[in-house]
Amino acid sequence: MSRRKLRNTSQVFLDPAWEDVLQSIAAELSIGRNDLIRLIVKEWMEVNSYLPVHMLDDDTEPDGAA
Repeated sequence: MSRRKLRNTSQVFLDPAWEDVLQSIAAELSIGRNDLIRLIVKEWMEVNSYLPVHMLDDDTEPDGAA
């Protein structure tokens, strides 16, 4: 499967209040605004079944904390 990126996410104009929240969350996670937008869209698509969710099997180590 090829990996594609959202293009021109810097040109996504949002409500100023949303922009402030995005900047705060991006700073908290130490990622850029564009990466945060990609993460939000990806997780939204997984939660709403537009993308398959990667399931862990017994041999897979989790990469984070619950």
